[in-house]
Amino acid sequence: RYFYITAPALHLKKFEWAKNFIDNFKEKLPPVQEDYQYLHTLANYYFSMKDFGKALEELSKIKDNKHHIALTANKLKMQILYELKDFETFLYTIDSYRHFLKNYCKIFIETNPKINLNFVKYLRRLIDIQSGKKIKPDELRFEIQREKIITSKNWLLEKTNELIR
Repeated sequence: RYFYITAPALHLKKFEWAKNFIDNFKEKLPPVQEDYQYLHTLANYYFSMKDFGKALEELSKIKDNKHHIALTANKLKMQILYELKDFETFLYTIDSYRHFLKNYCKIFIETNPKINLNFVKYLRRLIDIQSGKKIKPDELRFEIQREKIITSKNWLLEKTNELIR
């Protein structure tokens, strides 16, 4: 819940409130969750502030790759790489993320891998557009809008709209 309490505040650009919450409630996290919950939430804060280098730095400190936080942390890493236009690293990261999803879904049966695989598919197509492939951004936007099973849909639409302008 720690992460999900700050997410709406960050979406509403209540950055000071979110940072205060992150710092003040860190000590209330169970010791087992403290490191990865705090680091992931802090990385999301920096991502929202568009301090992508600091966000990557915090994500790199997360050591637990078997927990559900790793799922969203890896997704956030891909978003940051996209924002930084580090497409070479992104392409490498996509492959490891797909392998991670395959293993993750064996551990947590209730997780639908399609929600994340669709995210990767559309993010990959955004990169294809920027590398000159003949994909029309307005058609991609329409596809994303129609997609029912996807994570970070609003962010993908925002990035697609930036390519249309």
